[in-house]
Amino acid sequence: MDADLTLSPDALLGARAATEQILDELGLRNYRFDVEPASSAFDVFVEHEHEGAWHAVRLHEEARVLLDAVRSDDARSEIAERWRVRLFPSAG
Repeated sequence: MDADLTLSPDALLGARAATEQILDELGLRNYRFDVEPASSAFDVFVEHEHEGAWHAVRLHEEARVLLDAVRSDDARSEIAERWRVRLFPSAG
């Protein structure tokens, strides 16, 4: 996947949809996020409430992998496990 695809409206919408699905799967309820294109990837910025405080995390995901998560439960679960470590570091 080339960098131009990450700038397409469909790819950006797909990345946002996948991100929302993953964050919901992780059980986040009080959050906001943004997705920005990077070279053949997306940077996902998440602010969320955890243990009574707000946390800001920047996640980086290959475009192909994040876009696959819209259609694939396996891809979504793999990303969710990687992101869980970053979003909930105290949960180990």
